[in-house]
This record gives sequence, C-alpha cells and structure tokens, in this order.
Amino acid sequence: SLYFFVYLFRVVLCAVVSLITGCFVAISLFANYIPSTVCTIMKFRSGAIPSLRDPNFIQYRKTLESATYIIGLMAWGTWSSIFFTVIVVAGGVFFLVYQVTRPIVFSFVPIVIGLTVTIVFKSILITVLGRVNYAAFYRKRPWLANICGVGLECWHLGLSSGYMLSRAIKLIVAATMYIGRIDQPFLGEGAGVIGGTNLDNFPSIYRQGLLSADAHRHPYIERLGLLYLLKIRHGSKFGTTAGSIWRLLFVFSLMPWFRKFRIADDADIPEDLVMLKLTSGSNTKYEKIIKDLQEELKEEKSRREKETRALKEQLQALRGSSEER
Repeated sequence: SLYFFVYLFRVVLCAVVSLITGCFVAISLFANYIPSTVCTIMKFRSGAIPSLRDPNFIQYRKTLESATYIIGLMAWGTWSSIFFTVIVVAGGVFFLVYQVTRPIVFSFVPIVIGLTVTIVFKSILITVLGRVNYAAFYRKRPWLANICGVGLECWHLGLSSGYMLSRAIKLIVAATMYIGRIDQPFLGEGAGVIGGTNLDNFPSIYRQGLLSADAHRHPYIERLGLLYLLKIRHGSKFGTTAGSIWRLLFVFSLMPWFRKFRIADDADIPEDLVMLKLTSGSNTKYEKIIKDLQEELKEEKSRREKETRALKEQLQALRGSSEER
C-alpha cells in the first residue's frame, strides 16, 4: 500500500506540474495575440512590413477565403501547444521522480556542473581577453589576438557538439511553444520554403486576414469615405478650387514638411505601375505612356529654351537701340 501511495504521489506530481505549465502556456498565448495583432497592423501602416512595394505582397490578395482558417488554427494551435507542453513537462518530471530513471538523471548532474563551470570560466576569460586585445572590430595586439583565436577555435571544436545538442533542444522547445502562435512566423524568411512550397503558411494567412479587415478600417479609407459623403451632401459647395488653394496655402505656411508628399521623386511611383510590377502582365502600355510624357517634357523644355533665347535677343536689341539714342 505504501508503494501505491508513493507511485500515486509521483503521478499526481507530474500531472500538477505539467498542468500548471500548460495553463501558463495558454495564458501567454492568448495574452500575446491582441498586442501582436495591433503591432502587425501598425507595422503594415507605417511601412515597417513592406506592402505595395513588396513583390510578394500580391500573394496576400489571392484566395482571401483562406482567412476562414484563422479561428480554427488559433483554437487547435493553442490546444496543441498546451498538449505537447504538458507531455514534455510531465515526461521530464517523471524521469526525475521515477526510481528507475532517477539514477540516470543524477548521473548527468556532474556533467552539467562541469560544463557550467567551464562555460563560466570561458566567458570570464573571453571578456578579459576582449578588453585587452580588441577595440571594437580592431585588434590592439594582433599577435596575442591570433594566439587567443587559435586556442579558442581548438577549444570550441570540442564544445560545439554540445552547443548543437543544446540548440536542437531549444528549437524543439520553442517549436512546441510556437505551435499555437500563428500570428508570428516561427521560421525565418526563406527558411521554410522548400521546392517552392511554404512549410508554414499559416502566419501569411493570419496577415491576410488582418489586411482584409484593415482595408475597411484604415484611416486613409475612413478619411476618403468622409470626403465622398461630404461631397454628396454639399455638392458643388464642397471641394471647390478656392478651398483647395486655401488648403495649399495653409499647408505650405504652417506645415511645410508636408510638401515632401507632393514632390515626385524616384520612390513616388503611381499605384497602377506598382500593382503592375506585382503582377505578371505586360507593362508595354505604361511604358509607352511614360515615353510619351518624357517626349512631351523634352519638347516643352526645348520650346521654352527657344522662347528664352528669343527674349534675350530682344532685350539685347532693345538695350542696343536705347544706347544709340
């Protein structure tokens, strides 16, 4: 009976610790969704995440029905993160408390202590040598820096296997935590694309849903809709030429930095051309329009130069006649 109670205590301990950890994981997942969503929308609006000028942005405009996956992905993804976290934590605690596996776990304790002491000593040594040998990216004592570099490379040849094992464990733990986080890509850009297939396309679907919703709530759309409604209500009394001139005077006098949004430069590309670059269609139509405009500008420039030269000749002739008189 005593053995039964001990065994029951071990099972209950594993269950309690793993369930508490699972609860923390669930709370962290749900607590991160709202700020992550707001942050992603603001990044799209501010340009931190490229939108219209990104060649891959056209992918967000296709198959908008994929946004219907989001609710199911959030629910089942969170459940999966909790489940795998509970399994991993319960397995770790069980290995610690089970009498058969406990000696195996304790046999690794001296190894962990030795590695910890070695890593701490190496960190202190690298800190001291770094201050002595380097100034930013430059070596103050090249011969001593070369000797230390060779010694550390030999040292790291033996420690790198442990670092790779540690990296694998950390990636597995992070992947377990990120199963339910479809709002942020877990794999780096291009790392999850194999043979043209994206292994983790759910963050793109999440962003697609955000863009679809924000397209109706963007401040630019709201302001533009307000202008249209005011135009419908007031008719020709709203948006007149005089009002536009007064608005320009107001902006130029009190907020002159806004002029940079009206001055065309290399980055100020028409939206039609931007969207055309994002598609696979032909752009000969727009190229012809651009060439025609360039030709018109050249002709206008040459015409004005001729007029300027003619005016200068007339002025010189007038000055010569006035001097003769």
